[in-house]
Amino acid sequence: MLPALFQRALQTDLISSVSGQFQLTADVLLVPAYSNLVANYLFNVGFVDAEAKQGVALVLTEMLMNAIEHGNCGITQAEKHAHLERHGDIQALIGKKLRDPVVRARRVHYSYDIHRDHSVHVIRDEGPGFNWREHLHPREDAPLDLLAERVREGVAAWPAARRPDVALVFSAHSLPMSFIERGDPYAAAIAETVGAVVSRLAGDAPAYSVLSYQSQTGPVRWLEPRTDRVIEELGHEGMRDVLVVPVSFVSDHIETLYEVDQLFGDAAARAGITTFRRTRSLNDDPAFIAMLAGLVEQRLDAGTEPREALCASA
Repeated sequence: MLPALFQRALQTDLISSVSGQFQLTADVLLVPAYSNLVANYLFNVGFVDAEAKQGVALVLTEMLMNAIEHGNCGITQAEKHAHLERHGDIQALIGKKLRDPVVRARRVHYSYDIHRDHSVHVIRDEGPGFNWREHLHPREDAPLDLLAERVREGVAAWPAARRPDVALVFSAHSLPMSFIERGDPYAAAIAETVGAVVSRLAGDAPAYSVLSYQSQTGPVRWLEPRTDRVIEELGHEGMRDVLVVPVSFVSDHIETLYEVDQLFGDAAARAGITTFRRTRSLNDDPAFIAMLAGLVEQRLDAGTEPREALCASA
């Protein structure tokens, strides 16, 4: 134990920076190995503690997997979600894509420049990508248009005769009331967003819509009404078609895939709702990514002082 401690202390005193690079194939089993290699190095030279080491490994694994899945293999979020819903695993989906020799030849390039007070990590894939400028939509209210299109798409899944009777449940992440009472504008902003989306739907909007909140944890007062209770009440009132719109979530994660799709879906079935659906998340939709890029470019064109964002090591 003592030699190991001495070695780490010596590295901390003598090493101030290190840089390097490597290439990865599409072998997803190697991704954690490379991520842990970098994370363990940061820990061993004293740049991060044990908790931060785990965080670094997790982030690098996610970024490298994204480069393989979505970059080199061209797997969209919708395609991945549909595959996992059929109880497939991501490795099998990647394997299917790798039957194409062009895809199989692609590599992920990872370079790092690690210093005591910051680290710069660059991950680049060889996929085709897309020209975000072709989709440039830098207006401030562009997210509202995208959300409205998702709602139209969701409502269109019902037969035309039933669409007016679909209940729209806009579900936002809840917030402790203590924040609201101190003046946090979150609730007002969410309500304004919902109103603007419904307005954009115009004649396509169903007759009923409601705003509710989800993901409450802990013994404090939260923004209400709770989404699960709203869904139960709709069922008991005779509503049979419900479309949930996760208004404050832009990507799929546990609060959409599990809380909405599974927990709220089960609650809907128990309440007698026969058709329960959720709008697709924006995820990696090119229009959404282009909108974000456009907003950044708009700020830069307006003269906002650019700053380089670095990943802190300590």
